Amino acid sequence: MNEPSQRVAVQEESNLQSGTGGGIGTKWYGVSAVYKAIHVGARRRRHLWERIIFVIQAASEPAADEIALQVARDKEREYVGGGGDVISWVLQEVEKVEEILDAEIREGTEVLWEFFERVDKRTQSGDERTSAV
Repeated sequence: MNEPSQRVAVQEESNLQSGTGGGIGTKWYGVSAVYKAIHVGARRRRHLWERIIFVIQAASEPAADEIALQVARDKEREYVGGGGDVISWVLQEVEKVEEILDAEIREGTEVLWEFFERVDKRTQSGDERTSAV
């Protein structure tokens, strides 16, 4: 199922099963998916990896998980690289499917977020509220 029209059919079927249709009652979700570049026919220990962030609409969290996986699979691709190798980008994992909390999607809408800790060497002698940019 790699055609966009088939993906929409999955989403619409999911909406019908949950009692919604035509976008009524659907929510936006941010999705993070990870892909690995495989050089077809070549054995490698190191690979190039890619993380893609995209948005989907779904009526429920279970439907969002299904749609996210299908859309992520649809983004797999294969092409001939500059050196003549066939490169295949293969889905490795859908990392996150998070509901977008804003009422509408527009410029500046946060679609994914992550909390993390690290040592900030700049703040050891100055004001922690100072922006780095």
